[in-house]
Amino acid sequence: MKFSFHLITTLVSVALCGIVHAAPAPLCDRTNGLCADIAARAVADSMMGDDLVARAAPKKAANAKIQRQAAPKVERKVKAFQKQANKGSASPAKVNAQANKLRQSEKGRVATQARKDNKAAKKQAWAGAANRATTTKNIQAVQKKQGQKPMKKAAKKDANNKIQQKAAAGINQKVKDWRAKEKAAGGYMPRVNILADRMRGKEKERALTQARKDRKTERGKQWAAAKKAPMAKVATKAAAAARRRDRRLTGAPSPANQAKLAKNVKPTKQEKKNVKDRFQAARQKYGQTQGMPARGQTATVGAHSANGREVRNSVFNSYLHQKNPIGTQRLPKPFNNDPYSPTHGTLANQRPLPQTARKLKEYPVIKNSPNGWTGNGQVGALRTITYKNGGQRHAAVIGHDTSPARGGDERDHYVATVTRDLESSDMEDFE
Repeated sequence: MKFSFHLITTLVSVALCGIVHAAPAPLCDRTNGLCADIAARAVADSMMGDDLVARAAPKKAANAKIQRQAAPKVERKVKAFQKQANKGSASPAKVNAQANKLRQSEKGRVATQARKDNKAAKKQAWAGAANRATTTKNIQAVQKKQGQKPMKKAAKKDANNKIQQKAAAGINQKVKDWRAKEKAAGGYMPRVNILADRMRGKEKERALTQARKDRKTERGKQWAAAKKAPMAKVATKAAAAARRRDRRLTGAPSPANQAKLAKNVKPTKQEKKNVKDRFQAARQKYGQTQGMPARGQTATVGAHSANGREVRNSVFNSYLHQKNPIGTQRLPKPFNNDPYSPTHGTLANQRPLPQTARKLKEYPVIKNSPNGWTGNGQVGALRTITYKNGGQRHAAVIGHDTSPARGGDERDHYVATVTRDLESSDMEDFE
């Protein structure tokens, strides 16, 4: 009986494969290396398969939902095709085959279109989030600039007042001597008094001008002294060389170029429009809000208080940053209008704000700040709560009060008591 070489090699391969798979694990390899590798690969393949199945399950469910939603439309299209094809000379079997093919292609087209729509929606959502973040950043820059102006103005005013107070004695003595001289010469006193007032004003301005010149001269002397000091000069050169070396390694621009680049980065027209629209929307909501204290009133909760202007700043900022909360605390954030505990006495089971209030948002109230909290620094003890009730916008000031008279829990919120500040005569309250 003759056997071909190919048949013999096939039989030998089958026999060896059966022996390897039938043998126990220790007989596979004297070092168990081959068996361990095979077992590890088998476990890894099974785990990878399970992971792929788990990851594919949500996608499969989403595709099934898309197919179910599109099924009526697909079937109508298939039936219209069958109706048109049956009018011709094609056999029913061929028509059915073409209809099935059309059905499968329509299902694939629906799934592809759904993926495209989902991708476009995600891209649009990302773009919207980026635009909101950019708008918020520009708004914070505007608010920072707005806040710096009155602070710089107040600081400059205080410094000028100190200079003028320091020079007041000499100015008054100079004006007094001049008036006495004019009076002795028989001058017309009403005219002398007017000239004396003018002289006093000019002397005050001269004192400010001289103070600025003195400061400039003193700074020039300090810079010249530091420049002439040998050790300081060596240290300055070494530090500049180190900074240049670091810039060469990192490829960073020089400080002058950095300032130039930062100055040239300006908001686009669309970004400016987004900032303007956000301010206008906040202003509109602010104008519709009821329950805010007047600027000359004071809102008090326990040992904490804030005037009406600070509360109104907080309400406006809450509306301004609602689309994209700011700071590490992500404010404004939802406020839980939780009821008081059953053991709270007269307030048992009641809520700080109306039970029908909706869309409650809390935002910090900052004292002695020209534009309120803008994402940095401490948030303070008081909060403004903006909410809608009965189709109207409302605002309230709440805070914690741990005094024994309140009772209850230290985490309970209480609505502020609003009182009129008798010392205030702000006419803006009557707007």
